[in-house]
Amino acid sequence: MALDGGPGGASSLASLIAQVRSEADIENDPHITDSELTTWINKSRFGLYDILIQRFGDDYYSAQSGPIPLLAGQNLYPLPDGVLYGGAPAFYKGMLVEATSGPTVVPNQPITLTPFNLREKNRYNLPQTLAIVPFMLPRYRLNGSNILFAPAPVSNGISVNIWYAPRLEELTEMEDVADDFSGWLEFVVIDCSIKALAKQERDAQVQILRWNAIKDRIERAADHRNLGDPATVVETMQENSYGYPGGGSFGMGGPWS
Repeated sequence: MALDGGPGGASSLASLIAQVRSEADIENDPHITDSELTTWINKSRFGLYDILIQRFGDDYYSAQSGPIPLLAGQNLYPLPDGVLYGGAPAFYKGMLVEATSGPTVVPNQPITLTPFNLREKNRYNLPQTLAIVPFMLPRYRLNGSNILFAPAPVSNGISVNIWYAPRLEELTEMEDVADDFSGWLEFVVIDCSIKALAKQERDAQVQILRWNAIKDRIERAADHRNLGDPATVVETMQENSYGYPGGGSFGMGGPWS
């Protein structure tokens, strides 16, 4: 199926609708409207997007919040929504949270922050740990449409940057364009053609077999983008407050280890 030209391959909503109609042989069916096809196309794109994000999302979709200054005594901050933080794209799934400034952060050398379990939220309220809080960088937890830090900073000066997969925008206008990777928008076209055939109570077994084959190919190919240097296991040893592995009594390890 020919796709519209564009960076990395792309197809307009109008082209996707035409491809679905051709695939399902419904060019002249007035009971399946362009509006209905648009809804199906967007839902199918979200499904494809989830596959790519779950398999190896940071290779395909990545956005940054920019520096978010943390305020003394405040531990809850809204995630990017398309307006906050200089209009950073709306947040979908997180990848990395890093401190870009703070009492132990060297300029231009961010320190990766680690998440905590909700049960650990009040751990730094214990008397034996309160003394080291001023010297530590916080840990974080994604909580609904917010990000929660613990312990809350005792003074201003800490800033963080969030790396994340942005929310996928819907196609609404016929000229809106969807990105494609190696012809993977065929997943969307076949998926929507199955829905069209089901609505007409026609057999879709051939399309279902093709859909399963495409899905399998995407899942196998998505995490092998860099053939020369494949992905490795993530280093789990924590950094301390100076950026060295291991964590210490004043680092991100300490009582959290």
